[in-house]
Amino acid sequence: MLIDVADTIGEFHVRLMGTEVANEFGQDRTGMKFSDIEGVENLDKIFERYVRVGRTGIPDYERARPVSDLRSFRGYSRLMLPLSDDGERVSMILVGLAYFGRAVST
Repeated sequence: MLIDVADTIGEFHVRLMGTEVANEFGQDRTGMKFSDIEGVENLDKIFERYVRVGRTGIPDYERARPVSDLRSFRGYSRLMLPLSDDGERVSMILVGLAYFGRAVST
């Protein structure tokens, strides 16, 4: 995924979501702001790592179980890499996801 960084977490924007990630989420979120994503009650908590990468420019890695109640979702490893247009301020985050375990049907 490519995520555009903004001043507030709700304004972060999904510039591009790959096909496999969209299939895993059951929804292509390309073009959506974080605040427009349905089913996210605790926006700051869910996306806090994105904010940290956007503010600090420090890459982040996480291996975790899902926090959403999605149709078909497994555990994942996520790597977030900050990108900059001007070499100083983080303007975008490149996100790589790898899924593990069995898909869960609900």
